[in-house]
Amino acid sequence: YVISMAFLFTAIVFSLTYGAGKITYKSLIPLCVVLCMLVPAKTIYIVMGLLVFMLPNSKFDSKKKALLGKSAVLLCAVLFWAFTNLGSVINTLKPHSTAAPNTTVETEEPAADITDNGVIYPYEIMMSEMQTDEQDRVVWDAESDILPNGDSKYYYSIPYILHNIKSTVKLVMRTLTTQTGKYLQTVVGTRLGEIIVVDLQASWIWFIAIVSMLYRSVIPVKDREYKHTTANRLLGIGVFLLVVARVVAACIMWTPVNYRTIFGIQGRYFLPALPVFIMALAPKNLRLEKNVDGILLWGILAVDILVVLNVFVIMTGNMG
Repeated sequence: YVISMAFLFTAIVFSLTYGAGKITYKSLIPLCVVLCMLVPAKTIYIVMGLLVFMLPNSKFDSKKKALLGKSAVLLCAVLFWAFTNLGSVINTLKPHSTAAPNTTVETEEPAADITDNGVIYPYEIMMSEMQTDEQDRVVWDAESDILPNGDSKYYYSIPYILHNIKSTVKLVMRTLTTQTGKYLQTVVGTRLGEIIVVDLQASWIWFIAIVSMLYRSVIPVKDREYKHTTANRLLGIGVFLLVVARVVAACIMWTPVNYRTIFGIQGRYFLPALPVFIMALAPKNLRLEKNVDGILLWGILAVDILVVLNVFVIMTGNMG
């Protein structure tokens, strides 16, 4: 739903920006409705509303009407989000017991066993936290800072980050250096599943093929050329980076303090803003002699089928 609404919103923006005819307040209604349907589902994508400023002022009757129309669309979405998420906003502002203490922690990392989900947790400490009853069943110490699944009960919070900037920077850098490849694959669908639960990776060949065809799709044909202004390119990149920043910030807040990498980031979270990012990278001087959209569509479909077959082979191999 979220990805579909985001793609539809972007398509309407592109249609109004590059299509023929004037932009009226009436033509902004579908744009406003779709944006209002998108933002309550995922607050992160409220920044997608900034794409309304991609609409050229020259297509409105006046600059004043252009500013009023764009601002009204964005304001309606913000108000609709606030109305539908008022309870969540109030709850977020309340103090939570999951927040880490406002104290500086030791930044030197102890020797530890590193599990698949990136948790630092020495086996000796884990065993010392456990107690057993008369039937030798494990009873977890409720006073322990470590939960039964190995996670710390404290999470990265704003106070914790401010008191442990060095550790937070190391967390982000470690995530970038070890997980970026996985995130890129999950964006285009050549890596499936929650990475820390089940990790199904298709061949990098399919990733290269899909990315090549996606980039190929933004190269204009001579008789159907779209002129992307520098301002629109920068706006597209800016919106994409804001989505990335919002996703990373949200996931950091869900990351236990004993994790080595940020928890919960998935490439699909970046998909809603991918079309405007690809648009921003469109070449300025390269043109095609003929339209090959049909070839690209069938090509991507074929590669998607091969990815599914590749994943199916991996799954059956693991089951065997």
